[in-house]
Amino acid sequence: MKNAQRPIIALGIQLVRHSLLDKVVSFAEKNNIPLVTTLLSKSAIDETHPQFMGVFAGKMSRAEISDYVENSDCLLVLGAYISDMDTGVYSAQVDPTKVVHATDDRLRVSRHIYEKVGFTDFVNAVTSLSFDKAFAATYPRVADLPAPGMGDDSAALTVSALFARLAPMITAKTVVIADPGDALFGAIDLPTKDGKDFIACGYYASLGFAVPAAIGVAAADSSLRPIVLVGDGAFQMTGMELSVAARYGYEPIVIVLNNDGYLTERLILEGEFNDITPWHYANLPAVIGCGHGQVVQTNGEFSEALTDAIARRGQFTLIEAKLARMDSSDALRRLGEAMHQLVSK
Repeated sequence: MKNAQRPIIALGIQLVRHSLLDKVVSFAEKNNIPLVTTLLSKSAIDETHPQFMGVFAGKMSRAEISDYVENSDCLLVLGAYISDMDTGVYSAQVDPTKVVHATDDRLRVSRHIYEKVGFTDFVNAVTSLSFDKAFAATYPRVADLPAPGMGDDSAALTVSALFARLAPMITAKTVVIADPGDALFGAIDLPTKDGKDFIACGYYASLGFAVPAAIGVAAADSSLRPIVLVGDGAFQMTGMELSVAARYGYEPIVIVLNNDGYLTERLILEGEFNDITPWHYANLPAVIGCGHGQVVQTNGEFSEALTDAIARRGQFTLIEAKLARMDSSDALRRLGEAMHQLVSK
């Protein structure tokens, strides 16, 4: 770090678990070092922090973030396990000789691995360092990004507008639970302020995670309102667990991104294997005998449905968001383009 000009600290969830996050953030503030998180560690920090650049996940990240991280001369990764999801399915181009990666399992400095270095000891040692110089002061920040476009109320609903309109509805009393797919990828830039604001199955990327997870959240803390983001294919795997929510009076808000199949796979390699049987998702409450269902097709309808759902208590709400078949978030589009080039060779 003393030889670096553009160091970056990637914050991992283990910093939170070991009560080291505040110390690392204070160290970054003192030395004006930019901060990112990995996808699996999203919500490890208040993402409104002025030095927060965003989530780094290879090609899924915005170009200015991935370019800055990949060209850093010292990437300090603290408490983050790195998986295929964290690297944008291995689309990240990071020079391993510029990386210091510490977890509670081991320490890697460049290409050297040290098995018996205590994680807390290492973090304490690093954050006690002082420097005789100032690091680069110019780097991309989330706070400098233009506000995402919400689109006209009468326009057909898009994934981008959906996330833009969802963002201001997130409060300290809501928990966003994202299923793998565009429900997760589109949430990369969704601002979160606390560790409990955002939950996802990023490590195993198990489709169908989000609806059962919402039941777990409701059972663990009845004061929190789960907002579930789930694709139509994933919902068909476990969506009927809403029957359990009805049984116990839980009140998750489930937003089904209905784009007629497995969009992530379509963008990588199209074929009939990406098709699913279409359901009338908003009619599910009639089957269960509880809850409220609604179909939305425009930006305005989505905002109205979400506002109504938050006000409605004592039952679950299912919002079926009708989307164009190939509409996607910018993050998924970038990932799909990179992966399509690989499988097309």
